[in-house]
Amino acid sequence: MVLQIKRFNNKFFQTQWFIQLLGLCMCVNALSCVAAPSRGFLQEFAFISSPGHVFLDVYNTTGDWVPQSDSQIRVSIPKAELNATANMLGYKGMLRPDLAAYVNAGISTASSEKWNFKVGAAYAWALRGLFFNVNPELVRDNGALSLQSNGAAFMRLRVPTWMGKVHLAGEINLSEKNSSLMALAGGVRWQYQRYLTLDLMILGSGGKMKTGVIRTPAALRLNLSI
Repeated sequence: MVLQIKRFNNKFFQTQWFIQLLGLCMCVNALSCVAAPSRGFLQEFAFISSPGHVFLDVYNTTGDWVPQSDSQIRVSIPKAELNATANMLGYKGMLRPDLAAYVNAGISTASSEKWNFKVGAAYAWALRGLFFNVNPELVRDNGALSLQSNGAAFMRLRVPTWMGKVHLAGEINLSEKNSSLMALAGGVRWQYQRYLTLDLMILGSGGKMKTGVIRTPAALRLNLSI
């Protein structure tokens, strides 16, 4: 009888470990890990939204402390997303459940003879309620090339069910064009309903390290899903 109970307990704990491991793996490529949309405050995430969704993204900032970011429209298709801003068209596709690549291109606002583009990749993983994302990208802006490195960490907070999903977030952007150029953003992502997500960047710092201007509130992004 004791032997049977021990075997039962071993199977029970093995099952529990399997469920936890499966949940961790699913969290890396699912929206349950970090609320939609499939981008951070200022960078791309390593997942896409469910096919058939259209996202309207409205962006507003208090100053030029952050890398260029625009309001946009995103359309989800099987294993990919299409997006458009006022100056660029883009495509983002999944290479693996935790890895995505993208390309955005458009005509320069400074000269109609020059093309701007962004080519990059994003990799994500989850660990004990935390979501991490790295996003290197090659950017051409008005004829000037630069390699940028982006990183993000999101942590889901425990809130009442009626509040939806709330994440505490921090992001960093570094550019090799100027080793001292850095942008930081910290704030909250609030997904009140599946169709409504609000990004509030409470603190933003950009410019040069140790001398960058800190602004609060820094920026606001409103995302509507159709």
